[in-house]
Amino acid sequence: MAKLHVEPEAPNLVCITNAGYVKYNGQSTRGLYDVIPRISKISLGRGNLLPLHSQGNQRLWFAFAHKRSEKELFLTYVSTGGRGLQATRPINVYVAKKQSFDPFKKVLGDKTFSIVTLINGWADNIPEDLMNGALYHDHLCCGVFSGYFTVRFIQKHIPLKEQERYIYIGAPAWCQDDYIMYALNLTPGKRSYYTMAYPWSRPWKTKKKVYKKIRFFLKHLDQPEDFVAVLRVKRLKSRKDLDRLVNMGTNPLQEMLGQDPTWGTDID
Repeated sequence: MAKLHVEPEAPNLVCITNAGYVKYNGQSTRGLYDVIPRISKISLGRGNLLPLHSQGNQRLWFAFAHKRSEKELFLTYVSTGGRGLQATRPINVYVAKKQSFDPFKKVLGDKTFSIVTLINGWADNIPEDLMNGALYHDHLCCGVFSGYFTVRFIQKHIPLKEQERYIYIGAPAWCQDDYIMYALNLTPGKRSYYTMAYPWSRPWKTKKKVYKKIRFFLKHLDQPEDFVAVLRVKRLKSRKDLDRLVNMGTNPLQEMLGQDPTWGTDID
């Protein structure tokens, strides 16, 4: 905390780390979840100790940040290696309009987008379930917000009845699908999530408006209908009806929305 010029007991502190997913000197790092709260007001229970979903072969690292004011979010990055713990000088990672990430990359390298977006999300008080999904996805982006709105829409307008379950088809799969899988507990292994290829070069004919700024979504978290709509309902009466949507070689969008005469002409 000395690098941030703040006392460990100060409020408005946050730590993002891959501890719990990686090992240090061959040992589990999960115990750090108990160590950090002993020396600071950072803990899982307070919602300011944020374990980032990571590969197990990465080096252990931490990113500590202190929110001094609305637009002051100072961060120091702590890495581990042959020379022990190394902490960077503090930098303000608050993301303003037209903010370049280049200064952040000089300090954080390939972890820049993950760390900066998640810490800004924490500073903006995003909901706990949205943060957890973003940590699973390993960064916060418009796609994660899209998944959040999709899940809220599904739960509100298509609630499950007794002995029913959700099956989701991502066509195409992208960032939102990680959040949907996490929030609804849908996985390929449970045969509740499928992904289908789709040529990204094709126009999104149903798109009405593009929203470029993530903070815009924060003002509308309880309004999924502003971002999600039902185009068509197709009732499935048997397993064969479902198979026609998910079998290899199937075009689920064509099955749902009807024949598109241009389909296949711009796959490349």
